[in-house]
Amino acid sequence: MPDNVEISNKKRGNSILPFENENSFDSLFDSNSEILEEDYSIFPKEINLENYMIFKEIGNGSSSKVKLAININSNAKVALKIIPRHKTNPAMAKEKSEQREIRVLREVIISLMIKHPNIVPLLDFVYDDKYFYLIFEYVRGVSLYDYILQNGRMEESEARRIFRQILSAVHYLHSNGISHRDLKIENILITSDGNIKLIDFGLANFYDERTPLLTFCGSLYFAAPELLKGYLYKGNEVDIWSLGVVLYTMACGFVPFDDKDVFNLQNKIKNGNFEFPEYLSDSVKKCIGRMLTTVPLQRISLEDLLNDPWINEECKSKIEIFTYLKRPISKIDSEVEKLLINFMSFQFAKIKIDLKNYLENEVKYKNNNTKRQLYHKIPIVCLYNFLLDLKKNFPEKSFDKIIEATSLPKKVYQLVQYVINNSDTIILDSENGFLNKSLKGNLYCESTHPEIRNSIIKGVVNGVLSTKHENGSDLKHFIHNFCKKKRVILEKFQKNYFCKYKREAMVSYFKISLFFNLLVKKYIVAFKFICGEEELFNEFKKEFTYEIKL
Repeated sequence: MPDNVEISNKKRGNSILPFENENSFDSLFDSNSEILEEDYSIFPKEINLENYMIFKEIGNGSSSKVKLAININSNAKVALKIIPRHKTNPAMAKEKSEQREIRVLREVIISLMIKHPNIVPLLDFVYDDKYFYLIFEYVRGVSLYDYILQNGRMEESEARRIFRQILSAVHYLHSNGISHRDLKIENILITSDGNIKLIDFGLANFYDERTPLLTFCGSLYFAAPELLKGYLYKGNEVDIWSLGVVLYTMACGFVPFDDKDVFNLQNKIKNGNFEFPEYLSDSVKKCIGRMLTTVPLQRISLEDLLNDPWINEECKSKIEIFTYLKRPISKIDSEVEKLLINFMSFQFAKIKIDLKNYLENEVKYKNNNTKRQLYHKIPIVCLYNFLLDLKKNFPEKSFDKIIEATSLPKKVYQLVQYVINNSDTIILDSENGFLNKSLKGNLYCESTHPEIRNSIIKGVVNGVLSTKHENGSDLKHFIHNFCKKKRVILEKFQKNYFCKYKREAMVSYFKISLFFNLLVKKYIVAFKFICGEEELFNEFKKEFTYEIKL
């Protein structure tokens, strides 16, 4: 069940997943599956967390429960995910407990890296002798499952709008070497403002196209054929299949593969035996069919899917892509390398070699962006750049507490505290802006992004007029300083800043665009709210307006 949404009391019907309870995915595989059996006796009756008031249960799964909580410092609602560290069943081997602990800590690390408006953010992480506690942003809304159950199939235009947001989120994950591995309509939330949030990274893993994954996990109705056949897989291709099932279910109101007999159901999935209703357009049928291709190598890639005709039908622009930047480098930072070896060796065996190859690749192909980007999706390279950015922005802070921690949970806890306490203001450029810079130049100098566009009308309605800035550089400098003071994370794209404003447990996402009005000969700063806490956005805009007019 979803981790961040109140669960409807309405009994699940048989229009979407009629046999989900009977044919759970863990019953199909051996003990190597990461799906765990339910044992509700192991969950705490009372929880005492210093900064949170705990309220009702809002979700549960095979290995966790989720409770609604209030941050007593900010009065913000949060979703508190509680995961037992140990099973009470004596038959569970010690190795199983260690594997489970690694899975949870990997979920924390992955969730910590993610910064995307359509993915629920991790706000904090704590633990004690018995439980791990993952604190996520609370989402007001319903799961996509419950939405379809209550409203039936979506019109194609609405399905397209929702699916484009899902694609943006999954593209972000894959560009950072992360496979979700449990994409399904229960793990997609529709917020109160009509946008989506992707949740539950409990089965997510880093993937490297050079090394296949082994673990079979996920939900049967959304599982790719290669998983059922016991084949090795990379990670991204199984997510693409699941996306195909998600889109089919949105457009039709039921899953493409269904049978009362579990073995017949498996065979239908393995052979790709499904039918399209007549009311679907040919273009959406083709789009879904390209995802639900049983041969992984013939399945559409995510990059091609972003350009599919149906995906972009009736849309003024392509899907907005948010890519965590891999900055060009001229040497490997020894402190960041030491940190990665210290706390990520449980996941990656060749950290030093991979970073050395990364550097050599950057130098060798400094004028070939395509080949350079191949290395940018390697997980350890993504982690390296994530930590390097933190260090660059906060040079006075050290990684000592993480390195000196005596256990893996302590190391991950210290990492979370480091990121939470030091994520004041990070200004990132668009990926192309960095890739076009020479390694001989200043890799961290400001680019011209975002562009300041000439206009007569744009920005007048929802913008703020600047009367004191004589040129674009001064205006951008003012924006950077103001956002730094307000602890806003900025990412620079060609036409706008993408902004994340976080205060305690509240988060707001919005855009800032810059225009030069040709009539009044003045600069205009335009704001567009995306999602999150709109009250926080309005507060930011009000203070910005006051400051720029001083």
